[in-house]
Amino acid sequence: FIYTIPANDNICSATDLGTLNPGNSIPSTNFNNICAGTQAGEPRTGDITNTVWYKFKTPPAQGLIQVDINDAENGSGANYAGVTLYEATAGTCAFGNLAERSFDHSCASNSAGFSYKCLKANTTYYIQAGTGYNFALCTDLVMGGRSTGTFQLNMSTPNLSPGPDLICNALDLGTFTNGTDISKDVYNQSNRCATVGAGEPDDMTGSLDKTVWYKFTTPPPYYLDGTLPNLYTVEIERTGGGAFDHIPAYTLWKQTAPTVRSCSPETFSNLSTLGSESWTTIGNTLRNLCLEPNTTYYIQVDHNCTTCFFGIDDYVEFNVHVKKSTYQPPNNICEAVDLGYITSNGTASGTATNVNWNNSNIFNGAPFNALPHSNRC
Repeated sequence: FIYTIPANDNICSATDLGTLNPGNSIPSTNFNNICAGTQAGEPRTGDITNTVWYKFKTPPAQGLIQVDINDAENGSGANYAGVTLYEATAGTCAFGNLAERSFDHSCASNSAGFSYKCLKANTTYYIQAGTGYNFALCTDLVMGGRSTGTFQLNMSTPNLSPGPDLICNALDLGTFTNGTDISKDVYNQSNRCATVGAGEPDDMTGSLDKTVWYKFTTPPPYYLDGTLPNLYTVEIERTGGGAFDHIPAYTLWKQTAPTVRSCSPETFSNLSTLGSESWTTIGNTLRNLCLEPNTTYYIQVDHNCTTCFFGIDDYVEFNVHVKKSTYQPPNNICEAVDLGYITSNGTASGTATNVNWNNSNIFNGAPFNALPHSNRC
């Protein structure tokens, strides 16, 4: 059998695996490194030889919570795998532009792998895969020596997205209308990779730890007095988190004036709190809210925990829901909701006595949307 030098033997010819999005996995990739070598200046050559190269890119907005990479023997004489992950810190494939992020060449195993967390957005990462070498007692005696052959590379990432760390990049849930749009939602979020900005406002119990930001905008006025026909509820639904019972904590902020929010430094001006809640103590603070029309609101999400343990696994996973929760009838008698004719047939010609009126269909469309009614506002 005639072997050839792999096309991706050189880092600048790395096989492009494309963009890795949350929940994606790269199909198992077999490679043969019998004729692969190492380049001048290549890193980790004392721990991994006969290397081939792959690369992938992270999503443009928020990056990735985690990537799981495994390199394992797949027959044909391969023995003892090694794999390294590098972050490209500049636009070229020069070794000097690589920052090592994780490496493995475990002893007494033909499989090497790791999980690396908090990958930057819109960034290229390189994978160096090949035959690993540990200390002589392990590789040579226990494993019978290293050898080249066919290996299998696997890569996947959980279906979670890092929440936007900066208020200037707040994830926009969109603008409500006074129509049948009931809710704005975003799913599979996490604050695991977040920080706290300098001067970031705090209305929560305890100090801020890892905050992420979302926003939405209310519709224009509906009634003559400039009010809206619906009340709104903000909910942060916990879906997972750290090992010690971490739960969401969140604050709703009203933007009190149009504001251009810069990222460096972060701009937190013109924000007024409407209150804060924690997932285990949900009350009425952020439910059935009387919001103002044509106004942008920001949701700041963090976490707290019932059994926090020295900062270990401090994060929470969650879904964000902003929804119309009730219908608000008009304040002005001139805009009273017309219930129609309360007669036997719902028209002027019907009998008006001994009638059990039922015209529920009138409340199914906008802005009623079959919601409960309230006079709260």
